[in-house]
Amino acid sequence: MSAFANTPQLSGNQHRWHYEFAHLALRIPVFGQADFILDALADPLRSRALIRAAMARVAQNCGLSEDLVETLAKEIRVLPARFGADSGFVVGMPPPQNAPECYLFAIVRDNNGNIAYYTLERSIGEGSTMLCGWNAEGAHLNFGPGPKPDLDAFVAAIVALRQKS
Repeated sequence: MSAFANTPQLSGNQHRWHYEFAHLALRIPVFGQADFILDALADPLRSRALIRAAMARVAQNCGLSEDLVETLAKEIRVLPARFGADSGFVVGMPPPQNAPECYLFAIVRDNNGNIAYYTLERSIGEGSTMLCGWNAEGAHLNFGPGPKPDLDAFVAAIVALRQKS
């Protein structure tokens, strides 16, 4: 999930797209419309449409052209994942350029229908990550140093964190 060779050069406010997509564009609706978002992510065609729609909102804030939106949207990957007994999706992003942009983020639903939103963010330290998340009230949560930016390591870190709670 980390091989993104076609990421275009961006300038000015366009760099914010990465942060806005992972931290805002999907996070906000997933807590209010979890069934809709998770159902869309489960279907490859609807998933692509959801990503493009979220990118269109981000484009308005970041000054991205339609061509740039299409190029960036194609680099976002959605994979179903198991988090112990819980299910959800991991979303892979093009490599982050700055802290706190995300390598990956995950949307997890437990057996009671509760939603959790986790992020694996680039840290200030070279080559280091932070395992973070967001709650339904919009508070950013910092769980400490994260794993390497790898799908399996990210899922394992989330499972371990959820087992502690």
